[in-house]
Amino acid sequence: TAVLSIDINPAPAPARLAPSPASSKQVKKQVDLLGDPLPPGAIMRLGTLRHRALHYYDAMEQVLPDGKTVLTGRKDVRWVDMPTGRVTQVWAIPEGFTVCGFSRDGRLAVLGNGKTLGLWDLASRKQVRLLENKASDVGLEFSPPTWASISHDGNVVAAHLCVNEGSVNALRVWDVPSGRYLWGLGQVGQGGVHWTAAFLP
Repeated sequence: TAVLSIDINPAPAPARLAPSPASSKQVKKQVDLLGDPLPPGAIMRLGTLRHRALHYYDAMEQVLPDGKTVLTGRKDVRWVDMPTGRVTQVWAIPEGFTVCGFSRDGRLAVLGNGKTLGLWDLASRKQVRLLENKASDVGLEFSPPTWASISHDGNVVAAHLCVNEGSVNALRVWDVPSGRYLWGLGQVGQGGVHWTAAFLP
């Protein structure tokens, strides 16, 4: 006699494995209305990160010949894209120095350390010329802010120096190719007031 046995309990369904992070849909990175990334956990930004790259009122600024980039600096040098306000490049200058000015073509920066001024190449980040001190200036402390301006042809640099914490405003002029001191004025304008030196177009 044949016996037929039928199991009416269905076989258990195979367990489903949780999708791995690699196979799951990638979470879209949160950005603000201009496409800049938000901090972790943030859902929106009030305002914008852009156009905040410029320094304080006493910073040096120079629009480059391309008309799209501005150099700005005091304790560092920043290349800022003008249409978007994004910082495209930053150079942390050597400790103890401040940015005093830029050449119009954006190749050179004038950096000071309180005792001397020098010309620095922005591509190599190296000093290419030390500006000779006037004999009577040796040993003086130049208090920030110190503003410097390079002539249109790049051959002369003029600087306004705050001496004795701004009680005296001195003007000094140097030859760029040699770094040789040319001439200067012992006191310009009223002490305690910030003055700048600039070349006419």
